[in-house]
Amino acid sequence: MKEALNLIWFKRDLRWQDHAPLKLAIADGLPLLGLFIFEDFNSQDPSWSLRHWQAQYHSLVDMQATNKEAFNGILVLEGDSHEIFSEIAEHCVIKGIYSYQETGEDLSYQRDKKLTKLFTEKGILWKELEQNAVQRGRRNRAAWDENWRNFMSQDLDKPNLPAWQYCRPSVKSHLKSKFGISTLLQKRLKNWPTNFQKIGESAAQFRLEDYLTHKIYRNYGAHIGMPHESRSNCSRLSPFFAWGNLSIRQVYQRSIRELENSPFPRDLRAFISRLHWHSHFVQKFEMEESMEFENLNPAFDSLQKETKPALVQAWQNGQTGYPLIDACMRAVKETGYLNFRMRAVLVSFLCHQLWQNWQEGASFLAQQFLDYIPGIHYPQFQMQSGCTGINTIRIYNPVKQSLEKDPEAKFISEWLPELRELPLAFKHQPWMMTAMEQSFYNFELGRDYPHRIVDIYESGAYARDVLWAFRKSAWVRNENQKILVKHTTAIRDPQQRSKKIMQP
Repeated sequence: MKEALNLIWFKRDLRWQDHAPLKLAIADGLPLLGLFIFEDFNSQDPSWSLRHWQAQYHSLVDMQATNKEAFNGILVLEGDSHEIFSEIAEHCVIKGIYSYQETGEDLSYQRDKKLTKLFTEKGILWKELEQNAVQRGRRNRAAWDENWRNFMSQDLDKPNLPAWQYCRPSVKSHLKSKFGISTLLQKRLKNWPTNFQKIGESAAQFRLEDYLTHKIYRNYGAHIGMPHESRSNCSRLSPFFAWGNLSIRQVYQRSIRELENSPFPRDLRAFISRLHWHSHFVQKFEMEESMEFENLNPAFDSLQKETKPALVQAWQNGQTGYPLIDACMRAVKETGYLNFRMRAVLVSFLCHQLWQNWQEGASFLAQQFLDYIPGIHYPQFQMQSGCTGINTIRIYNPVKQSLEKDPEAKFISEWLPELRELPLAFKHQPWMMTAMEQSFYNFELGRDYPHRIVDIYESGAYARDVLWAFRKSAWVRNENQKILVKHTTAIRDPQQRSKKIMQP
């Protein structure tokens, strides 16, 4: 006789605590099989890279280390999710499948539509729960801020892990024999570069407590924009959010408790506001799935930019001749991390100074980010490229940013060793060196470090003139109104909105 069971499908929610689907699945009382699938379609996704799978793998390793007994109920598989669920349905009676809703790329959306059809045909109920206050099916933002605050203030969902009823061992052994992770893939996933920050629920909880208890956030406002200082003074929680090692709600509630007696309330409030910001942008992507490929404001489709592969390649390789740009690119490729301002500077340089479409760099940078979240990545890429029509056009001057955000060139010296021995002024602007100075420092521009691939003052002026003129067109302004109606709330006063967000 086929065994009746429930499934709990883990995706970007790799933790034991504050996990609503897991809590409900265990409470249902039926035998429960947990699944995590390294899915085939990721290899077709240009935004995906090995480091993303490695982050998920090591998050699972941490779950096993912290609760071996509960992890015995989870199978980690490799393959096509449709085939795997079909196989389970052939050998078991699936009563229900529990998971979080996923705001992912188009490939994951197409997978979900295919699975919905399969589950409907099989009479299987798929219970997808809201995650991080992102709501499916919304047409506008009416009362969205209030919903976010209410969601964040609810009690954490604590699964009763000792009550987990395991399915028959034969079910697991059959699936493992057919869809188990290959030895080759497992070998690749086990490798965790030393330059990457630790991942998993344990590391996430430790970092959160360390950040708040030791008041590391006290310099949040001052250091958030600085590429060197931000690596230690920002929360560094974003990879944990990306793979679900922490929920936004866990961090929000812990931060609100800290705020009650914090000697640095201004910095902590700024940090808490970023939690709301996180959900806001994921909600935007949830409501605008085409943002992965198309401009949010379709009027910008007519803005002509000629693709220049050589310029894009230099940008990707950190060989533009602008030290801050090159240091940022080399750092994110090596470590998977870059602070928000420097991400914006990279995108601005690509789209404004190099005058390339945002699509030329979006997938590449997504591959580098250890904290890649589609709902953050694509809306931000479009915003920084200046093609939304509703956001201020920011054309960052990489020299000015370098002097202001890395005044002692600590970041540049760390990631551009070829400039390390130069005087401070030349680390920021090596092209200012005379031939005699280059000879004195045994340094040759074009040999030891590339010439500038573009004149940022000319290219920046051109981009500024074109973009500001373009956004004044009737077409852009008409589309802006549609976007604002759909994606903004009635509260336009930032201080008033901040007060509502901070209410426990």
